[in-house]
Amino acid sequence: MPALCSLCLYGEDTFQELVASSVFFPELEELTVSEVALKDITRFLTSFPSRRSLTTINILTLDDSPRSEIGSFIRVLCNHCNPDTHRRFWLCLGRNDLDEDLEDDSSLFRHAVSLVHCGRALELVSTGPNWSTLTMRSLIPLAMFCHDLRAIALPGLRSWDDLVPRPAAIQRPSGHSFPRLRINLGLVLEGAESRIEAALRVLFPNMYAFGDSRQIRVGTQWLTAASKATGSHMPVHKALKSPDILLYIIEVLCPSKPSFTSHYDHYNAYDSTGGRSALAAFARTARIFLDPCLDAIWRHQFSLSPLLNCLDDSSNETAEPGMLRNPEYFTKNPDGLNWDRFDCYAHRVRSLWMDNEDGIPMTVFFVLATTHGTPLLPLLQHLMWRHTDQARLPYINLFCGPALRRLSIFQCTEAGPDDSAEKDQSIIATLISSLRDRSPSLHTVEFVLDEGDDFSNADVYHEASWIVLAMPPVTSFRCATPLSSRALTRLSSMRGLRSINLTGNETVGASRNPQLFFPDLEELSIRDIELKYATDFLASFPFRHSFKTINISTLDYTQGSAIEPFITALCKQCNPETLTRLCLQLDSWTCQHHEDDADLPAASSDVLTGLRDFTQLRELSIQSCAIQWEDQFLKDVVPAWRWLTALELDSGCAKWSNLTMQCLIPLAVNCPDLRSIILDLHNWDDPDPMLMMSQRSRTGCSPPRLYVHLNGVPAKAERRVAVALKAIFPNIYASWNRRVEFWIRHDWPGYQTITEEDYSTCRPRHDLDGAATLKFKSRLPSKTYREEEDGPRETYHYFERDPTGGRGAVAALAQTCRFLLEPCLDALWRHLFSLSPLLNCLDDTCVPLLEGEHGPRFCPGALRNPDRFGDLNNLNWDRFNYYARRVKSCWTDDDDGIPNPVWFGLAASRRAPLLSRLQHLIWRGSDQSKLPYLYLLCSPALQRLTVCLGLVGTGEPENDKSAMVNLVSSLSLRSPSLEEVEIIIDNDYDVDELCPTASWMVVTMHPLRSFSSASSIDLQALTWLSSMPALHSIHLTGSSAIRDLVASPVFFPELKEVIVSEVDLVDMTHFLTSFRTRHSFTTISISTLEDPSDGEIESFISTLCRYCNPDTLTCLRLNLVSESMWYDDDEPTLEYRIFIALRQFAQLREFSIKARGIRWEDQFLKDMAPAWRSLRIFNVDTAHKLELEQPLPKFTLRSLIPLATFCPDLHSIALEICNWDDPDPVLMAIQRPRKEHASLPELHVRLGHDLDAPPKNLRAERRIAAVLKALFPNVHSAWSTGVEFWIRHDWPEYKNLTPEGYSILSAERNRLR
Repeated sequence: MPALCSLCLYGEDTFQELVASSVFFPELEELTVSEVALKDITRFLTSFPSRRSLTTINILTLDDSPRSEIGSFIRVLCNHCNPDTHRRFWLCLGRNDLDEDLEDDSSLFRHAVSLVHCGRALELVSTGPNWSTLTMRSLIPLAMFCHDLRAIALPGLRSWDDLVPRPAAIQRPSGHSFPRLRINLGLVLEGAESRIEAALRVLFPNMYAFGDSRQIRVGTQWLTAASKATGSHMPVHKALKSPDILLYIIEVLCPSKPSFTSHYDHYNAYDSTGGRSALAAFARTARIFLDPCLDAIWRHQFSLSPLLNCLDDSSNETAEPGMLRNPEYFTKNPDGLNWDRFDCYAHRVRSLWMDNEDGIPMTVFFVLATTHGTPLLPLLQHLMWRHTDQARLPYINLFCGPALRRLSIFQCTEAGPDDSAEKDQSIIATLISSLRDRSPSLHTVEFVLDEGDDFSNADVYHEASWIVLAMPPVTSFRCATPLSSRALTRLSSMRGLRSINLTGNETVGASRNPQLFFPDLEELSIRDIELKYATDFLASFPFRHSFKTINISTLDYTQGSAIEPFITALCKQCNPETLTRLCLQLDSWTCQHHEDDADLPAASSDVLTGLRDFTQLRELSIQSCAIQWEDQFLKDVVPAWRWLTALELDSGCAKWSNLTMQCLIPLAVNCPDLRSIILDLHNWDDPDPMLMMSQRSRTGCSPPRLYVHLNGVPAKAERRVAVALKAIFPNIYASWNRRVEFWIRHDWPGYQTITEEDYSTCRPRHDLDGAATLKFKSRLPSKTYREEEDGPRETYHYFERDPTGGRGAVAALAQTCRFLLEPCLDALWRHLFSLSPLLNCLDDTCVPLLEGEHGPRFCPGALRNPDRFGDLNNLNWDRFNYYARRVKSCWTDDDDGIPNPVWFGLAASRRAPLLSRLQHLIWRGSDQSKLPYLYLLCSPALQRLTVCLGLVGTGEPENDKSAMVNLVSSLSLRSPSLEEVEIIIDNDYDVDELCPTASWMVVTMHPLRSFSSASSIDLQALTWLSSMPALHSIHLTGSSAIRDLVASPVFFPELKEVIVSEVDLVDMTHFLTSFRTRHSFTTISISTLEDPSDGEIESFISTLCRYCNPDTLTCLRLNLVSESMWYDDDEPTLEYRIFIALRQFAQLREFSIKARGIRWEDQFLKDMAPAWRSLRIFNVDTAHKLELEQPLPKFTLRSLIPLATFCPDLHSIALEICNWDDPDPVLMAIQRPRKEHASLPELHVRLGHDLDAPPKNLRAERRIAAVLKALFPNVHSAWSTGVEFWIRHDWPEYKNLTPEGYSILSAERNRLR
């Protein structure tokens, strides 16, 4: 066999009588033999006429092999195998192993080093007790010569003497990246484990794991001992052995950064374990995954109970998940606790949340403190402690280890007796003071309040101050309560403190030490204060301080008179060379803007001019409704902020903002690194064109993506605003206003075919990563929700089984934060598949359940109480309008269950249009009597209307006609933006049955840009369509109107796309002749009702070439086959030459034809391909059926050569081949056109139906695949699974698959699709 690459045989009889031929396994690479004599394998290797390039050899002998046979085999192996290609050698010689012939270490490694010098693993296993004479010295040559080793298995060393040379004596290549190494030396000498491991660290600095081989057994199974050591019963793909890939998979299943305190922010909303159940299943698939998965599962713990349950060997199935299983076991049997199992998991915990929900009694903590040396969790880094019982606080020492870096105390204590204050003070002082010795790495202490706590700051005022007075020096401190003056003095004198977060006027207004006042402070955050206290605090610094970050958040509304003193103190006391972030929130989120209060004058933005001294400023956010913003402010200060990356100026109300589009020009000119702009504009006039052409600052790299949020963009001005923004900021990327963002991106390569409606529907929101507004960080939230400190993380949308299409997750997200409410509601109500949920918002009543009923009673989307709409005065129109303005597309049909009285009540309310921003309406009803109510949903923003015509309701044609005329004629007034109309019909109707209704609708329609109808229309309607001046696209059905159409002076002047189905080809020929000159069509698609004759086809092609502009036509699709199964085999055939005239259409990108009776030949493509150099899709279908005697096409594989030569943009080819012989190799050596602008697209090839495919054998499929790859290097898929396998077999992801395995894989993929 010329292409046989892998051979796996069994039994000794196979090789005994084998005689070599002139062609003896020419392409063999992998050889696997089981149950065979070694001498037969030796003779087999000598049969090769030359050195064979084998990559893998696996041999398992039947019986013991004598030494002479082993030596002969090794010599033959070295003489007949190419040493440059050999990668894997596995040999099992019965009970005698390769070590039997090795007398000392040097003789071993004269062979071993030559075998593994370029290898990655070495394993030598001796089954006899005294055969191995290996010592620790034998590892030295491996360390010196084998730099890519990943695994060493040498179980059974004779001597464990430490004879390791100095590290400098081992020469290793410089710049080489050494992989992780796993070493297995069998049963290590008892008591010498640490010494041996230290010796191995010297030899192999890249050693990753070290273990014994107590579970390794040599048998007749094909699994090697190395694979058993990793615990896998199937070979693990090499990609999964990469630590980076493995950790990435684990991160997707169970993110490491999401909140230590949230179960519900994972992508799987139905998984209460936050992805831990998926990790547990993943860990059981292979032992190589076990440790990383266990680390991820135990990394963040929300309770100590699961860990304490590891100490208990008893069983209690009645305990709730996450609760302590058997508390009595700890007191009854304290000496019988399973500490080995506990320590196995405890060293994996990095963060722990402790609170009352654990249900751990005090006696358990006492047992833990008396039976185990602290700390319980040696590698714990973050401890969150929240207990209402003050007596538990001393037990915090059990968890404070040397690795602890961050301590968060959620103190929530009830007021105790008067004499308990001193006791509590002593407990806190003793506990916090001990942290200096227990946790030397502690650098962050937080005293925070949990959301939902029903006590005031004063309840824990003293405890927070006690903690500050007793704690060791730290680098970061955060407190959500006020502090005493002593506590603040202690903080101010603490050296090394770089970040503080304080709360309240009492703390900031306390007495201070003027000699030593926060000497190393870099980040200052103060919240819930009055601005005058912040001014006094800054003035307390004895000299200009080197702040990097300043965040100030006031408790109430800040008047303009208090802003100027603060800015003066800031400029005086802060070093202008170090400040990079300034965030001022001078209005609380709950305060009302004083927009209508004339007694509160606004401060001029000139008071902020002093900020221009801070030349290193990168982020600036000022939120205040007491500042009058002016363009001149930005013009004065922005030239000094050349490093600015984010700017937010929020006035809270339009009254105090005089900013215009002109203010953006200084930002574009002076700030090349801007990433985010958030402003309130008052005037939306375009800036001066001369200023927009100002010279920008140059940088050494490309500008970053820019996000711009301008509040309150006027309706219908989005496109103009987007054009101005693109002129000012060429690097603009996104905007919060969807319409503005669409016009920013509409000419990008990936967005040119997307409409504004489709963009608003399908736009992914993760485009705005990092573009969120600069918000002041709030106090640490509760266990139910926590936002990441580094901002929002990328989420994964895996709602494959969510029947709501993700709406359930969006609804949950909207309830987490008020900032997310509006965007989430927009997404929830953007597309409605029923009008009933919106109508239910009008009804405030609740219909009680009847006796014996169980809710929910109504199906989702059903109208709850239709009788309620009889009284229009009691409907909640405010709530209805709150959601109705968010609807962009709506589908309404009979499934809504909305009766006629409800529609009449809505019409009588005189509130049309009900959906003021609706862009796409889909109306589908079987009862045509409801059609007049369609006007209730037609808004000025309506752009697309899809109507499914149903049964005639009145029975009087004239009444139906007048109703239709009255409805459609009003659309020009109600929906002036309507551009697309589509008429669809159910499959139960014939195309001519609804012709009158569809025609009435057309003749009263105002001019459109696109029209489509699945029903036929009459001559009058088609004549009106032909006179529309802006009609670009039509899709018609039937030929009755086309047959009688007469051209007028204005005949489809702007028509580009023509799609006609169920038409006679003669009528289409007549339609084309109606154009007076060559028309600039771009797309022509025709589907005939019957098979046309040869003369009709020839006449149509001639007319097409005469009346169609050859420079504009890019798509031609012809379906000239009727749906009838009957076919006249005596019909004369048509020569392909009549289609040669089509080569004048040099811009053609798609050519598709389906016709019978045409005799295709290779010459057709040879003539046409040189003219169609832009061709992307080529499809020729003869509708051939084997049961009928039809002429076969005469295409051969040679016909593909012109396509490969002249058409570099092809990504789809469909032909029917009759001859599968290989083309001439000389012709296949073609010169392809160069494509400098882009890479070749993926090519999909179909060369016949399944019955016409080449013979189902390995040789034919592989040969055809080789021809396709030689002609089209970019071929990606094929019609045949066998051919497609040989196209892809050398791709990295398919190298280990067989044709049968690939066929099964393809079938599974098709089933999933």
